[in-house]
Amino acid sequence: MSNSSPPSPQLVPLGPEIWIHEAWVRFMGFRLQTRMTVVRLSEATGQGGLWLCSPIGDVDALRPELDALGEVRHLVAPNALHHLGLERFAQAFPGATRWATKNVEARSGLQVHETLAGPPEQDTTPPSWRPDLELCVLGGNLLFEEALVLHRPSRTLVVTDFVEKIDESCCDPWAVRVLPVFGLPKGRPTPAPEHRVFAVDPEPLRRAKERVLAWDFERMIIAHGPVVEQGAKDDLAACFDRAIQAATGRGRASVALRKLWLRAMPR
Repeated sequence: MSNSSPPSPQLVPLGPEIWIHEAWVRFMGFRLQTRMTVVRLSEATGQGGLWLCSPIGDVDALRPELDALGEVRHLVAPNALHHLGLERFAQAFPGATRWATKNVEARSGLQVHETLAGPPEQDTTPPSWRPDLELCVLGGNLLFEEALVLHRPSRTLVVTDFVEKIDESCCDPWAVRVLPVFGLPKGRPTPAPEHRVFAVDPEPLRRAKERVLAWDFERMIIAHGPVVEQGAKDDLAACFDRAIQAATGRGRASVALRKLWLRAMPR
């Protein structure tokens, strides 16, 4: 009999039909924890299958658990940074539809099947995601649109970089001390720099804020920082206000800063 312990689960359940997986990546010279969301869609009223947002991690290690849950049918790159694991997962699950916001394909060269877009005040949720999920795409940004997704059965909002809460649990300690220079104070809900540097139009953000804050959710999954179990709407509202401020008049970043940040962003 082997004395080895069984492997720990790669997928952590958060609520009805929703799981997360956490992995570490290297970004701009420091280690950063990131997070994938897995949803099992309803078969009774929808098309069923697994929906993976921000695919990340060792797909071979994850595959047994994913296969046990169902067929992977949707791979989602929610913004122009969280596509870095998409190709590996697409190779592992060639039958899955690859979804992305509009700048992912142009920046990365990855082949995308469907583009996530539309006015933020309108419900442009793909039929194959319904009825479990509802989509809002954040606009008003030159480069960095992001998909926010409500998972109704668990009352969970899936966010990627629009809300970050950086601390030592998800980042190298030395980076936690440096990142306030880039507008990321420790532990405070803040939009990623890309949501501020490339913001140009506050109106789509205002319309998105009104719509998304009216959704019924208590929990918020973010890519960088602890899952938000309390005060999710307050954190989200604060990030909307920060992004709106960045998109208006004096708050806008200079052209030089945008060019510098664009060169630093991975493709």
